[in-house]
Amino acid sequence: MHNHRREPMRFSFIPLALGCLIPFAAHAADTEGKYAVRGAGAQSCENLASVIDSDDAEQKRDAILVYSSWMSGYVSSLNRVTTSAYEVMPILTESDVLAVLLTQCRRQPEMLVETVAFNIVEELAKAAALTAETPVAELDVDGKTRRFREGTLVLVNAKLAAAGFEQDEGTTVPQESALRAYQEKNDLPESGVLDLATLLRLLLS
Repeated sequence: MHNHRREPMRFSFIPLALGCLIPFAAHAADTEGKYAVRGAGAQSCENLASVIDSDDAEQKRDAILVYSSWMSGYVSSLNRVTTSAYEVMPILTESDVLAVLLTQCRRQPEMLVETVAFNIVEELAKAAALTAETPVAELDVDGKTRRFREGTLVLVNAKLAAAGFEQDEGTTVPQESALRAYQEKNDLPESGVLDLATLLRLLLS
C-alpha cells in the first residue's frame, strides 16, 4: 500500500480542448494531500508495462485480468462519488480501458497506476460523462465486440455533425460514411468504424 500525493498528468495522445461539463468528485486526501493507494493501482506504471510486455504468457494474462478488474472497480467507485454523473467513463470495453491506461503509463513510467487512471477518467469525464442511464449497445468494431452506452453514441454523432459530417436523421450508431470521412480528414486509419483512436479523437477534440 502506498501513501501518495496525486499529481496532474498531461495527456499526449490527443490535443485537448476541454471545458468542464460536470463537477468532478473532490480529491479525498489528508491535510498534507496524501492518500493510501491499494491493490494494483499502487504499482508503478513501469511495473505495469513490464508485465504486459513479458514474454511469459501466463504472467501477461494474469496482469491483464488483474489490471482490467482493478480499473472496473475503480471506475465504479468514481461513478458512485462523482456529483451528478451516472457514468464518468465513456469507454466500457475493458480491453480498451486497459489500452488507454497502458498508453499513458508508457509515457510516464515513474507515476503510480492509480494516478494515471484517475487523470484518464477525469479528462474523459469532463468531455463525455453521462448524467443519466442509457442502454448499452454492442457494435462490431474491427472484428471485436465493443460496448457503448447509447448516450455516448449520441454524443459521438453530435461531434461528427459539429465537424461537418452529417448523418441520417434518427441514427444512433455512427454511420460508416461519416466515420470514414472524419478519419480521412484527421489522419486516422480509414476503417469506417468507431475504433478507440477515433472515439478518443472525437470526444477530446
